[in-house]
Amino acid sequence: MLHSTRLDKNWAVVPGDHWTAPALAIEEGAAATWDAATLAVIAAPLPERPALIRQALQSGKSVICLGIAADSLVEAVALDALGRQSDRRLTCLPASGVNASSTLAPFLADGFGTLRSLRIERYGKDLNVWDEVGEGLAILAALIAAPCPNLTVDATPSTDILSVNLRYPACTAQLLVSAQHPRRRECITMVGDGGRITWDNEMVTFESAAGRTSTTPTPPQNRYVAALTAFRKGVPDPGLDIAYTLEAIRSETRAHHPVASGNMRASVTGATVHPTAWIDSGVTIGTDSSIWHFSHILSRVQIGRNVVIGQNVMIGPDVQVGDNCKIQNNVSLYKGVTLEDGVFCGPSCVFTNVNNPRAHIERKNEFRHTLVKRGASIGANATIVCGNTLGAYCFIAAGAVITSDVPDFAMMAGVPARRIGWMSHAGVKLGPDLTCPIEGRRYRQVSPDRLEEIS
Repeated sequence: MLHSTRLDKNWAVVPGDHWTAPALAIEEGAAATWDAATLAVIAAPLPERPALIRQALQSGKSVICLGIAADSLVEAVALDALGRQSDRRLTCLPASGVNASSTLAPFLADGFGTLRSLRIERYGKDLNVWDEVGEGLAILAALIAAPCPNLTVDATPSTDILSVNLRYPACTAQLLVSAQHPRRRECITMVGDGGRITWDNEMVTFESAAGRTSTTPTPPQNRYVAALTAFRKGVPDPGLDIAYTLEAIRSETRAHHPVASGNMRASVTGATVHPTAWIDSGVTIGTDSSIWHFSHILSRVQIGRNVVIGQNVMIGPDVQVGDNCKIQNNVSLYKGVTLEDGVFCGPSCVFTNVNNPRAHIERKNEFRHTLVKRGASIGANATIVCGNTLGAYCFIAAGAVITSDVPDFAMMAGVPARRIGWMSHAGVKLGPDLTCPIEGRRYRQVSPDRLEEIS
């Protein structure tokens, strides 16, 4: 049974779960008619929010979340999609951002000038660091109307302390979060052309460029009232922007501290790794390589230089990928697969590593090796049955199923695949003269299943 705590005659809060009321007096002279059947306000700890949001949306309620919806970008995107599918609003309004905007607005309009730098400090013993970073990003979203910034991150291996430096088009910002500080403290410092504003738990202080100082007690804030007021006024939801920036901060943290637990990187210097990609320990990634959205690189994978790995790719563990390879979306390279240099894997092509799998029988000691030699191309949706070798510069047609070794330069098609011709280094089907029309290279067929270049 849920127990309510009364705030006043119009407000009811369910601690740790959600807030509902038959009628909401949001501000003087204005009332809303949302009730328990149509609206829930989530005010739970961060780890509990996704399940509560999902439950409320699936039961037909719109949801206001007093904070970020989830500390995982994948989860945040999924919850946003669920809200759209159910034709209900999911609005993430971290209370800190709402309160900062309403509290500091009068000062920003009174001689402060253009914002040049902003510093946010959030300290306290045993805080959820990522929740606090999300709150800090909400403050930035409320005070700086600009796209997500470039950022750099400093963090301890345990991520109990985070220092995030952000560069916006017109100003810089710093976000400091510590879960080791003995006392709870929140502070915002803003510097503009016309002066400096400092806001902490107790006081707002404005120091003008001319040397005048004024102080005002921090007004009491009811986070439920502030969030509902913002919701009713249609304040933009910063939730997904915050989720993307938060994931970028996580990514930078992992890159700077590969020994930390969780999503780790062994060597990504000079590579581009999207914030949503997941890199396990012991991975080596060569310079100028790129790994894109939602891909997962498992332990002890070695990726060469100038490799492009598309969206939703899984590689590993213990897989080797050579230089200059291109692996398109939705490809899985399992243990036992090796790609030499210059291999192309088309979208959704399939590799296997066991010939006779059963869900109830463990066959990890029966993994078979698959070798894809230099320059080979594998078409979209082709299947490579394990235990075979694909020869250098061979060409596997889209949808083909490879069940045996493939000769160098062979063009393979069908189910099961059969050789239907020969391909040149440049990826052009050779005619009867076995001469590449693009590069002029000449070849000769020395046996029914063997072609070689004439030097």
